[in-house]
Amino acid sequence: MVNSINADYNGYINFENNKNNVTSPIVEPDISIFQTEETDIENREQLTETEKTENEAKSSVSSKEELQEKFEQIQAEQGIVGKTIDKIKNKFPALSKIGFTGSDEIKEIMAKVESGEISIEEADEALEKYKENQEKTTDLVLNAGTLAIVTAVGLLAGPLGWGALATIGIATATGAVARVALGATEAATNEVKGDYTMEDVGNDAIKGGIIGFLKGAGKVIGMKFRLPHSQQDKAVEQIKNAGKLAAVAKTGVLFAS
Repeated sequence: MVNSINADYNGYINFENNKNNVTSPIVEPDISIFQTEETDIENREQLTETEKTENEAKSSVSSKEELQEKFEQIQAEQGIVGKTIDKIKNKFPALSKIGFTGSDEIKEIMAKVESGEISIEEADEALEKYKENQEKTTDLVLNAGTLAIVTAVGLLAGPLGWGALATIGIATATGAVARVALGATEAATNEVKGDYTMEDVGNDAIKGGIIGFLKGAGKVIGMKFRLPHSQQDKAVEQIKNAGKLAAVAKTGVLFAS
């Protein structure tokens, strides 16, 4: 292409010189712009190939059979809470528009792999998002259940007139025990034996302890300033917000507002 441009340009210069009886040296045209365009095209093609390779490397499966096995394993790991969440997602498919995809839609995506409409890598990416959302939503429900138990215990024990430290301590202990109990129940109702390890127990105890501590501290503040219940709840939320970053960094607890 470059040689052709040179020839055409030089021919035009010679024609103009002969027409005007003027002798002038042949001027080389600036062809760097064409070379730049060719380089850009090559770079884009290389980038596309690199992205494709990276996406394939990120995928944890390489066949339709492995993809199906992975999907079945994810479902097997879901306990009573996870299964209930999945049923709700399937009943209301519109939730997928905000990231709450159910297993029915995953099955449809996997069927597209069979028909060749999408690649295994694309289906695996959707499966990973489904797994992550299931885990986060289940964790959020268990945290909410822990908070409800701590609140109930606090209401029942309210007339006992405990001091500030006792109130916070009992709330913290209640939260830890409740979260472990809920986590163990979720694990016991799935189809995978022995997947609730001592590490899981420790993590759940820390999560529940933080929830209980925040609830207990909020109650103490409410009692000290004799705030109405609505303002006590507001105080609890403010304490939660203040401790959110520390809690997430320490244990991965998700406090969603």
